[in-house]
Amino acid sequence: MFTHEQLQSLNELEFEVYKYVCANMESIPKMKIRDLADKAHVSTSTVLRFCQKVGCDGYSELKLNIKRELTKSTLPCSEKHLVMMKEYFSSISSEQFHQQLGAVARVLAKAEQVVFCGIGSSGILAKYGARWLMVYGKSSYHIDDSWLTIPKGLCPNIAVVLLSVSGETTEIIRLAEEYSKQGATTIALTSSAISTLARMSNHVLTYSVPVEYLPNGTTNVTTHAPCLFILEQLARMTPQYFD
Repeated sequence: MFTHEQLQSLNELEFEVYKYVCANMESIPKMKIRDLADKAHVSTSTVLRFCQKVGCDGYSELKLNIKRELTKSTLPCSEKHLVMMKEYFSSISSEQFHQQLGAVARVLAKAEQVVFCGIGSSGILAKYGARWLMVYGKSSYHIDDSWLTIPKGLCPNIAVVLLSVSGETTEIIRLAEEYSKQGATTIALTSSAISTLARMSNHVLTYSVPVEYLPNGTTNVTTHAPCLFILEQLARMTPQYFD
């Protein structure tokens, strides 16, 4: 229910409101603005700024939009995910997002080396991203070893794409630090525009989809479809900037 551009406009406190809203959707329509502010540990003014930045005239409209969103949750699982994907792709059909993709594609095209880094599911996506970029004519490779030490003396023009849904994966943040110290251009691909990984990277591409877990509460089954789309689009766009 929130667009890519809206989430990028949030500051740190407003993002705390966003996180609380996403984690407690069913409770929000019953809460007063003061209740939400207290739960998110922010002021009511911050909540109102959050409402405005996500396209609502005020808190009442936010609650109404959330009620509509909750209605979708009664749909069959397959249909619910179809609606979610439609909303995501609708949210990124903007000139701003296209320009962000183009800026990163230009960096990849001009780099002497391109590395994709991720672990777990993101490691599989890192391998996928490197393969797609190779298909479109740019030499690249992937790293999915969280214990790998980056050697000294990297080539001076290296681009590193770091994948982490949360943007807080310790091992990926360590790799980002090591590459940054050696002058690499770092690109974060994450769902959080204000995560640690996003803040420390030269370029950031974010995607917003609801975080999902299995009933055990620990197994993350959030869709990776937006990340796959971004990786494929980057690969397709990169040859436009070859010399």
